[in-house]
Amino acid sequence: MQHPEVTMVCYRYQAWTSDLDCESVWAFVQRHQGHIAVRNDCIDYFVPIRYQVLFALAYPELSRQYNLDLI
Repeated sequence: MQHPEVTMVCYRYQAWTSDLDCESVWAFVQRHQGHIAVRNDCIDYFVPIRYQVLFALAYPELSRQYNLDLI
């Protein structure tokens, strides 16, 4: 269960687990006032919680990172 004060939810892209175009995912995130964190081996996408369902439906292969949600 998610914390009631969470404002941004995090989803992780890993190139070896997905064929997604990470630029198209970034375009979605940018349009919805989110942001990203580029790491050595992955990209974390932060999406406002109000767009979580839409984002999860559009990119189901991304893994949810509950521990990185922003409050």
